[in-house]
Amino acid sequence: MRDGLLKLEGVSKRFRRGATHDRLGELIVSGIRRLLHRPSRRPADDTFWALDDVSIEASPGEAVGLMFQIIDDLLDVTQSTEHTGKTTGKDLSAGKLTFPGVLGIDGSRAEVQRLQERAHGALAAFGPAAAGLRDLCDYMAVRTK
Repeated sequence: MRDGLLKLEGVSKRFRRGATHDRLGELIVSGIRRLLHRPSRRPADDTFWALDDVSIEASPGEAVGLMFQIIDDLLDVTQSTEHTGKTTGKDLSAGKLTFPGVLGIDGSRAEVQRLQERAHGALAAFGPAAAGLRDLCDYMAVRTK
């Protein structure tokens, strides 16, 4: 990898038109099972691939932005509307592709931690002058709203 902080290879995500889930947990578990078992690429009439074997790499600046997005996606599925101050669950109900939908909740949290560590490494060369950026990065990694 060049100087990128985020690299995903071979990511795929399939959706079923009209599929509904009674519980968020059911959706996450079924998504993880599909990711682990790599389902057939032959779509049924009611399925489509939003991503099919896609690979991306992000620069350090883009990766910090992705940290923010991953946390935002996590808050949408793990926090209440009352806590965040905004409507949660919108991504799931709209069928949007999110990091937790692809990586799972634990995988998304691990990716945030990895990006945070790599961002700290990239900022090390700037010494104390980058303290504010490090603090911002740390805040973004643990924010709950």
